[in-house]
Amino acid sequence: MMNSGLPGPKPSQADAGFWSACRQHKLCARRCLACGSWHQPPIPMCPKCQSSNLEWQTLSGIALLFSWTRVHIAMHPAVADAIPYGIAVVEFPACDGVRIIARLDHASDSAPAIGAECELYWINAADGQPLPAFRMLLPGSGAPFVQPASR
Repeated sequence: MMNSGLPGPKPSQADAGFWSACRQHKLCARRCLACGSWHQPPIPMCPKCQSSNLEWQTLSGIALLFSWTRVHIAMHPAVADAIPYGIAVVEFPACDGVRIIARLDHASDSAPAIGAECELYWINAADGQPLPAFRMLLPGSGAPFVQPASR
């Protein structure tokens, strides 16, 4: 697992369950047990039915690229050697479209296609906290995208 050198998160009462699940390499979101809706970021009650009967449930490891950007300026010394790098908003359609923002590995100079499949993997913060990250998959293959070696 790659060590990113990034500082670890400072969990709040609302998102402590998210970071606890990440330590077990599980990507989770809150789900309402009253109406079944998913929501992220975590809040103390369901935005759909206002129930407080919520639990953390695991999301699928495959997600769809909803949006992305390539970062060209290091906003933290830990990422200076990684410039440029990708940040994505990935969506989990099977989970009411829950979206997560995370690092995106895309080995090509071409823009990744919105709606393309992404695969979850984990990188470590400097304190050892696992952080979710995603990499692009080849269309329809379920295989990670790998840029061909240059000649």
